[in-house]
Amino acid sequence: MSKKRVKEKSVENNFKKSSKWWVWLVLGILVLIIVFLVIFILLSKSSGLKTACEIAGMNCYMDSCPSGYEQTNSACKSGNVCCKKTIEESPCEKYNNTCYNSSCPSGTIMLDLGCEKTGKVCCKNFSTYQTPCQKQGNICLRSSLPEPACPSGYAEVDLGCIFGEICCKKTLTPCETARYTCKDACTTIEEPKNFACNAGQKCCDYIIRERGDCEKAGYRCQYSSCNSGYTKMGICGDDYFCCTKDTTPKLVIHGFVKLKQGNCMPPTNPTTCKEDVLDAYVGIFPIVHQSELDGPYYRSTIEPMIFERSIKNGVTGYYEIEVPKGTYSIFAQDPLNFNDYYCNNFDSNGNACVVTVDNTSVSFDIIIDHATY
Repeated sequence: MSKKRVKEKSVENNFKKSSKWWVWLVLGILVLIIVFLVIFILLSKSSGLKTACEIAGMNCYMDSCPSGYEQTNSACKSGNVCCKKTIEESPCEKYNNTCYNSSCPSGTIMLDLGCEKTGKVCCKNFSTYQTPCQKQGNICLRSSLPEPACPSGYAEVDLGCIFGEICCKKTLTPCETARYTCKDACTTIEEPKNFACNAGQKCCDYIIRERGDCEKAGYRCQYSSCNSGYTKMGICGDDYFCCTKDTTPKLVIHGFVKLKQGNCMPPTNPTTCKEDVLDAYVGIFPIVHQSELDGPYYRSTIEPMIFERSIKNGVTGYYEIEVPKGTYSIFAQDPLNFNDYYCNNFDSNGNACVVTVDNTSVSFDIIIDHATY
């Protein structure tokens, strides 16, 4: 065979080999394309050809969302918009109340706020509710005067109460602004300060104001308040009080505030006649006569001598108020009657809810009675 023939044969063989390589490359690419198409079709079927909007549980609509829906940014097909159902709260629920069927359960009070469904009533839990006024350390009062007014020593502020009450904030004297205390007289553990108080009062501050002075005197610094069985003797600094162990027992009036509701006609049925403990405010007053009351209610704007919430150590409805020896009238605020002070217990002289504290503490339960008989 000539050299020319051998060379042509070699070129022919190389061309055949090269052609086979390109064929296999093209076939491989086609196989990969087919595999990707199959995977895409399977994925599309598994998602039901849903859009991102529909996968997220929303709906696609033409052009705009229908009534009761609002538009979102999730993707739909071209020309469509993604819409989600608007969550509508009733006026009752917008103000953190609850809608119940027909009537409010025990421990709640009915409010004149609409619910979404007919036949439901709006109920507020009055055992834990605090108005915007109370949340800032003020008090809600219902004045008996023709024009609503706060009592002496208080100024009206524009913070919400309920039942037509007004919000009253204690007016601070220069003494109180300086973080001292106004008293009728300074005690032996206090010293007078040259700041003004209300007429007849003196500005007082504790003699002990440092941790070192407290411990040097043999006392203990306790956080936030003096523990039970200890008396405050001064302060140790921010949030710490200087305390000494009591050598004489404290005198307290203690007990439960309860709300009685339902049909209590005899024979009494405990399922329809209920007496629940109530988180309310208890006020200690000088003796109040029945003639000063409107029925069982004392609606004076006179500030109580002592004013304390009936929840102590996590026990709802329980109050415990330390008092000097003496005779007092004790009332609890009724949330079902404008938070007026309630008492329906009178002694032979017509004095309301009288408690006398002599040498021992006294137990006295206050029952606000709204039952039918």
